[in-house]
Order: sequence, then structure tokens, then C-alpha cells
Amino acid sequence: MPTADEEQLEQAIEVAVSADVDDEDILKAQNKLLELQMMTPEEKAAKAERVKHQQQKKDAFQFVKKNDVEGLAALLDSLEEDVHWQDWRDYAGRTLVRCAADLRSELVQKELAERTKKPALLPAAQPFARQVTPQDSPEKPMAMSSGVFAVSGRPSLGSESRSAAGEGARSPPAVFVKAADFVVDDEEDDQKPELADDEVEKMKAQALRAVVQDDCPALAEVLVSVRRTVWSRWENKAGKDLLTLSQERGSSSVYSLLAKSLGMVKEVKREPFEERQTVWVFVNGDVQPRRATVLEDTPEEADEVLLEFWDGDDPPEKVERCLVRAMWS
Repeated sequence: MPTADEEQLEQAIEVAVSADVDDEDILKAQNKLLELQMMTPEEKAAKAERVKHQQQKKDAFQFVKKNDVEGLAALLDSLEEDVHWQDWRDYAGRTLVRCAADLRSELVQKELAERTKKPALLPAAQPFARQVTPQDSPEKPMAMSSGVFAVSGRPSLGSESRSAAGEGARSPPAVFVKAADFVVDDEEDDQKPELADDEVEKMKAQALRAVVQDDCPALAEVLVSVRRTVWSRWENKAGKDLLTLSQERGSSSVYSLLAKSLGMVKEVKREPFEERQTVWVFVNGDVQPRRATVLEDTPEEADEVLLEFWDGDDPPEKVERCLVRAMWS
């Protein structure tokens, strides 16, 4: 017997076919339907149970946020014995107890303390936020490959803020470039559909989690679905947007993706190199680039270039393409 999800998906496919939706999207939906139909009753039951627990977890944190002790108590009482709500965590990694303390939900705190038989936690002095001082460990630098991206736009202000902060005992937190500062009008971006509020919140949570975990594929799913004017203004509870958070966490891959999406950086076009062509080689740490000669034809897709340097007696060596630039006469 088909489940409610299967019936809804079948109806959606019928509507999509009649509305001339792109064949690729329809094929994806049909594959998903086939996947659901091939599931055994046990697998369907397990999936339904997971969905149920996910909704219960979401509701629990909503009750904490609203300080709704009656709603939370009723939900916890309805849980099966094998459900360990004590292990539930929100997008910021907080348990129900920690979340209630940070949000100062006093009624909920007392209820949870009674259920766990532990004293209520004191709220954090500055939930989610951490002041960076000269005594703290230095911020992890961005590990962006030299030459892969050409930076355009304003530079990061983090290093300037940290050096200035060293002059006083009570230093302010580092200042970072805001993502919203780089948003420009984009016709393609405007064509993205408006999303429902609950879908936006879901996407926001996924984006914040992806930034913390330096997970580019997960973040890319959000960026292609949500308008830039929307996600560029998303902030966590500490008021940090995605770009700032990626800098603080040292999520270099995610930072590169965000910077490229905001137009802060542009990818350098890959050019082929010809045999005997003269090039510059920009090596990290060297003040001046080195001149070299290409020893073999190198197509655009090649990641390394075989070179012979003009200075020294070193044998020919392969150098990463991102360090090589053509020398124009």
C-alpha cells in the first residue's frame, strides 16, 4: 500500500508533467518515487520513525525558545523509553538544558533540572560569542591557493583589528568584512523563487552548520536555492554572518565558495602553454617572480607545467599551474 509521501510525490509528478517542468527535474522525482516504492515495510517504518523523532526534536527546542514548560513537558512525556532527548542538540550544538540556560527560559530550566536531577545551569555570560584577545591563540589563516583566485573588493580587516587590539588590555573583537556589503543586483539571482519561512529557516540552519564544518557541497545546495540577498544577511545567535563565521572558524573551503558567490573573488581563466613559451613563476615567500621556459605543450586541463628556470642550475621540474603566468612582451 503506497504511503502518504508516495501519493504526494505521484501527484506532484503529474502536475509537473502537465506544467512542462524540465525533464531532468521530473526524472529526479521519478527516481525518488521508485526509491520509495522499492523500500520494504520495515524500511518505511524506520524512516517514518526517524521523521517523527526529528519533528519531536524540533518542537522541543521551540518550546524551550518560547519558555513553554507545559508544551515541553507533554512532549517529553509522550516519548518512547528508547528516545534519549538528553542527547538532542540544536544547530549550535546545544542540548535542551544548555539552550534553556542561554535563552534564560527559567520555567523550562526548572522542568529539565527536575527530569535530569541536576541543578539548573547558569546562563552563559555571552552565549555563542567569544571575544578574541591578544592572549588567545591567533586566528587560523585562510588557506587559499595562491593564484587560483584573483581577489577583488575590500580586504579582510581581521589582522588590522588584532594588531590594534594589542595596544590595550581590554581589546574589542576582531572586525570582519560583512557578506551583505558585497551583494549586488543580479538578474539571475532575482529569478530564484521565493521560499516559505519554514524552508528558509531550514536552509539557514543547513548553511550555518556547513560553514562550521567547512562542508562545501552542503553549503552549495543552499546557495543555488536561496537568493543572495537573503543568505548574505543570515546570522547566528551571536550576530555573525556566514562570511564572518567562516573566517573565525578557519573554514577556508567554505570561505572561498562564499567569496566567489559574492563576487569578492574571480576565478582566473585557465590558459594553455606552448613549448618554449616564457612565463613568470610566483612562489610563496619570494619577493620577485622567477622567469622560466615551458618545456612542453600544456593543455588547459593540466594541473602542472613542466618548466626550466632561467636562474640556477636546477633540473626541469613540474610546477602547479596556479603559480605560473604568461610573460607578455
